[in-house]
Amino acid sequence: MQQHSAPGGKEEDVESIGEMQLAFLSAMCLFLSAVEYAVPKPFPFMRLGLANLPVIIAVKKWRFKSVVLLIALKVAGQALLSGTLFSYIFIFSVSGSFASGIVMLVFHRIFYRRKIISSIALSLSGAMANCAVQIILSSFFFFGKSTRFIAPLLCASSSVTGFLMGLFCNAFEEMSEWMKAFFSSSAVCLNPDKPEKKKISKYSILKTAFLAASMIFIITVKDVYAVWAMVLVFLALNLVKKHGNMNLFPSVVVVVSVTVFSLLTPYGKVLFELWGWKITGGALEAGLQKSGTLVGMVLVSKYFMDADIRIPGKIGDMVSSVMEIFRGMSFTRKEIKESGIMGAVDGKLLSIWKEISGANNESLSRRN
Repeated sequence: MQQHSAPGGKEEDVESIGEMQLAFLSAMCLFLSAVEYAVPKPFPFMRLGLANLPVIIAVKKWRFKSVVLLIALKVAGQALLSGTLFSYIFIFSVSGSFASGIVMLVFHRIFYRRKIISSIALSLSGAMANCAVQIILSSFFFFGKSTRFIAPLLCASSSVTGFLMGLFCNAFEEMSEWMKAFFSSSAVCLNPDKPEKKKISKYSILKTAFLAASMIFIITVKDVYAVWAMVLVFLALNLVKKHGNMNLFPSVVVVVSVTVFSLLTPYGKVLFELWGWKITGGALEAGLQKSGTLVGMVLVSKYFMDADIRIPGKIGDMVSSVMEIFRGMSFTRKEIKESGIMGAVDGKLLSIWKEISGANNESLSRRN
């Protein structure tokens, strides 16, 4: 398999790769996440893990610090796009992504470098690490002891997707013209023209404080009625902001699934029986409290992200650059038919990277 090594054949740190290279791979993660939604899957919950391709590539090319920053930007960008930055979904994403990335880094250093394992095994190690974390968190947040019923399915799904992702990575590295250009480029800096930073208004600070307090309330309060009162408040706020155009199906799924799995472990007063299944008050209240907390976190997060609150400083500049690059990453059905999904992705990445590196060089020339 053809290898596209960094200049000098060494792993690179953040300073040598350039901040824009880091932003570009982060945007690529978001781009491939969007592509994945268009790929038919046998099960709705199944994820192929295409967004992990840049992480696998980075694990092979970059140092630990650079890979960790890439994963952080990946999960933050996905949360910004989906509006789940301060929800349980973000906790799952952060935990699973970092577990996967760190395990792949360890396996790369111990086994891959010595040619003991291939990209497929590297991908599988990351997928199974992610799966283990998801099972632990599902037990804590969602299903408790009932997690044992879904753990085998999650493990099987992760094994399949990890294997397929490894195959995809091998094939992409073999044919990618973008990788040749990307890893042979010199470091590209972020915002070479250094535009004037915008100040954050007091209104944004107050709004952030209000939303943070609401999030703390939802997480810490154990009264089911208080939690659901806050859920209804933010449901109304989101519906008003989106003019009623809001998909409530995921929230309904969370409420039903968490409550049903809670009822599998009955305790408290028996309210009634359903085909021999005892519905108990304690289990029902616990399920509604947990599901209310989870849905409330998502609703507060969505309202926060729709409030157009800017992230200050260099981190904000990096996130803005990631989002700007991501918006340019799209292709037509005609491009897919002509080149296939892999060729279309590679062609789009190559054209955008040439445009970015060219514009960067032009800006630096003007400054000098």
